[in-house]
Amino acid sequence: MYKFGQSVLDAINRLDEAMVKAKSLSLVAYGEAGEAFRGLNDEDQDIILWILGGLISEADEAKTALYSAIRNFAEVAVDGQEGASDA
Repeated sequence: MYKFGQSVLDAINRLDEAMVKAKSLSLVAYGEAGEAFRGLNDEDQDIILWILGGLISEADEAKTALYSAIRNFAEVAVDGQEGASDA
């Protein structure tokens, strides 16, 4: 159970961290704050959007890891219930 719990917590933490960073970075790209972003040269805008894309990819990888950990737990739980009913 510890291994499952730790893998879920790790994935949740990775997902949360990536999403908080992505949200924070995206706030500079629109609205009043976006005025400064749009005033940057093309290269600097590309760098910021590249970082944002990387954070979104990290969040997606963490989501996949979380789903995988939950799926593995569900399979173990189902196998355990089947084994218990066989006894």
